[in-house]
Amino acid sequence: LQEFLEWLERRDQADSPDQAEWTIRSLEASGTLKTSANGSTWAEMTCQLNVQTGQSPQWHSLPLMLGEGLLAGMTDSEQETASSQIMVARDVDSGQWLLWYRDRKAFTVTLDLLVPIRTTGEQSQLTLTTPLAARTELQLALNRTDLKVDLLSRGFLEKDIADEKTSIRVAGFQQAVDLRWTPDRPDNTTEPIMNVDSQIEVSRGTESTVV
Repeated sequence: LQEFLEWLERRDQADSPDQAEWTIRSLEASGTLKTSANGSTWAEMTCQLNVQTGQSPQWHSLPLMLGEGLLAGMTDSEQETASSQIMVARDVDSGQWLLWYRDRKAFTVTLDLLVPIRTTGEQSQLTLTTPLAARTELQLALNRTDLKVDLLSRGFLEKDIADEKTSIRVAGFQQAVDLRWTPDRPDNTTEPIMNVDSQIEVSRGTESTVV
């Protein structure tokens, strides 16, 4: 940690000559919904990222985005290797998460996130900003079957109903997920009701008609 802090102090003085390139080969996320006693809802999500980097002894950062979520935990595929170091921190200016690493080449990092669900009337919305990855997939389990699900961002949406749950799968998204769902209520056909309470009086000479 001390070496990392010292590197931050030197960062503005000179650019590192061996800047490591990085690629996220895959991003896989899955989650379930939880509701608190006060009625607020969030998604407990696990995001697994397969990362390829150019190995370097210097510290480098990879923008993970995911700023909507609260980081609850992290698992590193090489966390038992003392010489390979990695950490995740939130960027103060952007609010997004950054993955800091050095002496890494190919590894997998798993993040546990708590992502709030926005509710407007009967509509629920999950929004998540993600890093650019070659392959992406998100799965979300909802404890209802009577739902209409819409994907307002790019990607492919699949919905499956089984075991009293709705399973949602979104694939091929790039850098943003905007998923919304509402109760799927059947269209009720109601016969028109006419309630006429009126009186018409027509007079003609000495005759009168009342309807």
